[in-house]
Amino acid sequence: MSNALFFFAFPALMAFAASYDALAMRITNGLCLLTAMAFVPAAIAAGLSLETMLQHLACALAMLAAGFALFSRGWIGGGDAKLFAAAALWIGWSGIAQFTALVAIAGGLLALGALVLGLVRQAAMSSPAVIANSQAELPYGVALACGALIVYPQTIWARALLA
Repeated sequence: MSNALFFFAFPALMAFAASYDALAMRITNGLCLLTAMAFVPAAIAAGLSLETMLQHLACALAMLAAGFALFSRGWIGGGDAKLFAAAALWIGWSGIAQFTALVAIAGGLLALGALVLGLVRQAAMSSPAVIANSQAELPYGVALACGALIVYPQTIWARALLA
């Protein structure tokens, strides 16, 4: 039974991060840290080897570097970069390509939705649409959670914690 609690910790944290980001447009350091720290007891409960845990850590560090490269260009927020790394810690190398692709797709759909919503609002206000200089902030935690929640059941966690 306790293993099932560990199995649901990551999805619950990601769902909370998405909700919080959608409402507050912010992902806190504490939430990113909690998501990363929850990995350790879950990995122990799942019986992951030290080698496997280190591989997951290497994946997270690589994705943290990639996330901060995106952050340095202003493409995502700092909280998004840290949550991306925390999620990568749970996903690992075996699912990182699918996770990243799904996050990109979800982020694109999120941006498209924001664009359409902006156009609808502007049309309702009878003002001219100005898209060229639009720098709308997006709650990218939503895209991260979407990708994570789709990929997570296909990772080692489903086999290890629900066995």
